[in-house]
Amino acid sequence: MIDTILKAQHVEETAYRSCMGVLQFSKAHGNEQLEATCARAIEIGSPCYTTVKNLIKRNIIPIKKVNPLPDHENLRNPNEFA
Repeated sequence: MIDTILKAQHVEETAYRSCMGVLQFSKAHGNEQLEATCARAIEIGSPCYTTVKNLIKRNIIPIKKVNPLPDHENLRNPNEFA
């Protein structure tokens, strides 16, 4: 996301404030929420500070937590299904 913001500006230094603003969201909302929000902003084609701010404010990006499966003799290797 930061790289995209920096490359979008003609002069890289003009994008520093936007980048710092995006990074500041991690303090209040956590790294996982920020990563999910930035991924969504890139996915919808609007990788900018304002989009990230609006998505976080609305809190519409759920964090997907992955629960690892426990080791058990009855579980098959995922590669067997390929």
